[in-house]
Amino acid sequence: MRIITGGRIVSRQIRPFSLHGTLPRCFAASARVFNGCGTAKQGMNMPAHGKRPARGAAWPRKKKASKRERTMDGACTKEDILEKDISSLVSKLGLLDANDNGDAADDQRKGSEAEDTPRPEFPGPGTEVALDIKMLASTGEGLGTLQGSTLPRVFVVPVGTVPGDVARAKVYRHMDSHTVADLISIATPSSYRDESNIKCKYFGKCAGCQLQMLPYDAQLAHKRDVVVKAFANFSNLTPEQVPEVGETVGSPLQYGYRTKLTPHYDQPRGEGTSRGKKNKVPFSSRPDVGFQKVGSRSVLDIEECPIATEVLNKGLKIERERMNQEFGNLTTGATILLRESTKRVHTNSDGTPTSPPPPTDNDGRQAMVVVKREKFTEYKTCVTDSTADTFERVGKHLFKNPAGAFFQNNNSILPLVTDYVREKIPGEKPIRFLVDAYCGSGLFTITLASLFTSDGSGEGTSPSPEPPQPSRSPSPPPPNSPDGRSENLNPLPFGSVGIDVSTHSVKNAYTNARLSRLPKDTYQFVAADASDIFSRVRKFDPEDTAVVIDPPRKGCDASFLRQLMEFGPRRIAYVSCNVHSQARDVGMLVRGIVDGFGKGNGKGKRGADGNDDVGGEESKKMARYEIESVRGFDFFPQTGHVEGVAILNRVCYDAPAPEAAVT
Repeated sequence: MRIITGGRIVSRQIRPFSLHGTLPRCFAASARVFNGCGTAKQGMNMPAHGKRPARGAAWPRKKKASKRERTMDGACTKEDILEKDISSLVSKLGLLDANDNGDAADDQRKGSEAEDTPRPEFPGPGTEVALDIKMLASTGEGLGTLQGSTLPRVFVVPVGTVPGDVARAKVYRHMDSHTVADLISIATPSSYRDESNIKCKYFGKCAGCQLQMLPYDAQLAHKRDVVVKAFANFSNLTPEQVPEVGETVGSPLQYGYRTKLTPHYDQPRGEGTSRGKKNKVPFSSRPDVGFQKVGSRSVLDIEECPIATEVLNKGLKIERERMNQEFGNLTTGATILLRESTKRVHTNSDGTPTSPPPPTDNDGRQAMVVVKREKFTEYKTCVTDSTADTFERVGKHLFKNPAGAFFQNNNSILPLVTDYVREKIPGEKPIRFLVDAYCGSGLFTITLASLFTSDGSGEGTSPSPEPPQPSRSPSPPPPNSPDGRSENLNPLPFGSVGIDVSTHSVKNAYTNARLSRLPKDTYQFVAADASDIFSRVRKFDPEDTAVVIDPPRKGCDASFLRQLMEFGPRRIAYVSCNVHSQARDVGMLVRGIVDGFGKGNGKGKRGADGNDDVGGEESKKMARYEIESVRGFDFFPQTGHVEGVAILNRVCYDAPAPEAAVT
């Protein structure tokens, strides 16, 4: 799939399924489909383009994860998370075990004579039912049971319900452990529901948001429950090993906060060929431009997104108008990049600017919003070229990144997160060194740098209150380290070191540190190999070192966790956009054993297949940790996502702990 950046095609990649990366329901289900008699239909795939199978003809099983998927995700997929919530509800309501129920249904299918005979005790696909919604799943779905029925079955409604609702829904498909149903309407609203909070006319149809019907305080309470359940279900720790989860920190902005959007449009349908491919044909009219529909692969046409910033919505309007003019020249689908960039121009006492402001008259080619404040004016633009520079501030720090590079998408809450980590990471005794693993463009290295001084007092030099707005000329290479991979890391008596496997990220981080005017002798950035990520900081005394980790959604891999425990820093701050993989990883840090990534237990050398070699030579002693605190931060209001921050303290540096009693 092509990426459109400012009208230019710069790369090919698969179009993301939705605004927030969730999979459509037809892909979450298994590709292995069973007929009414329980026998596998070989070669039968799940329907494309959201088409549904004939009534009663397909009873898909959950797809078994491949060895690579198990190693990478550690059983923290969306399906695994949903299954945990379903099992919890089954137990709470005293229903039959979900798996036993699925096995019984298999036996009934095997005894059926007709291929399309629906399960006798379950309402068939297309049947309208009334559901009592009992729980809101961690993934945003409503979980309920048939109203006025003793049927031991959990029904899953993808979006739009809250506990206490009585919902009218249409049965879509029976899975092994539950039944999926589409929401038709709310027959009796719950006391938790607040329709006035819904700001988007496409809510319930667009897959981007799941929680707009909840008041914001209820959203925060739900997300705290998500963190609680994540550690209960995936950490493999006893309740005594997990402290009480703190209240979720809310976002200053609940709408209009998102600084990046990626709307897309689908390829026009062409005529089939003998090889099953489609001939490329131009669009006959402007395609739908927007985000994924709920439960479908198709795109929902959206003119405005309420959770996006004002300038991004202006940019979306410009791109849609451009599509009106150019659709006849396009033959493939694409994703459009919209990224906010902010330039700040200070004003003198008489109101005149201290530097030339950017031009505001661009003939409508680029969206711009001008925000005037007491001492400066901000010029916000919408950038559509993934290689162009963007600028944004986190507190008093200025960050410059390519528009296509990763950076957090809710600027309003970032200062709250960095301030929280600044407060929590030092602990009771002073710390001289910070290691920022997965440092990216240097967010935590830069915002925490002043904590780490020669005496460990945390009274380091603060950045300039207002760093100057940089020019757009290329940044000079980092001193003595043009690519971040110099063999000899300059020794630091104190300070911060950011580590990343990407040399591009390292260069961006150096640029951002200079923009924040950090003293040159207090920070360094290095590009390290993933297989030996801490090799450049071996001389740091672990007793005087804190580590910040902010990995991608899949969490840390086994190799990284093993290296981290062998390094054994006194303090760890684990920031994660996926609290479930975070809980899994934190559980291993607490137990001092790397497991859940294959056959090994984390104590031996790494085998050729990437798993632990149980019979290999024993590794170094590994540190064990205790969880000092954990809480969520609401980076994405109106959605089911929550950011987790866990603070860990080293308790010993010796042999792994015994296995936890939790299974």
